[in-house]
Amino acid sequence: ILLAWYVLARDPSRRVRAVAAVPQARALLEDAYRLDDLYDDLFVHPGRVAGERLRDDAEPLAIQAPIRGVTAAVRGIARGLSWAQSGLVRTYAFTMAAGVVGVAVIFMLVRR
Repeated sequence: ILLAWYVLARDPSRRVRAVAAVPQARALLEDAYRLDDLYDDLFVHPGRVAGERLRDDAEPLAIQAPIRGVTAAVRGIARGLSWAQSGLVRTYAFTMAAGVVGVAVIFMLVRR
């Protein structure tokens, strides 16, 4: 930090002379040693290509297809059970009681 202060802040004309003496160094420093281009070529571009390929090829088969299958199954089950929806509270209460009895019977059979 002391060296940077001495070179850059103490005597600003020293900085101007240094830049004039080596103009290629200024261009290299302004271009960030061209590391951004190297990083783009090594990581960003291949990552973008891999992401686009996965999005276009793998996602429809590995992610969207199972979700579509599950939602289609749930819709089919819901359509099949829609006949049982009468809107009467007594029907729902009876169904709930029958379910409780069914679960109790299963527990008793399993305990044996």
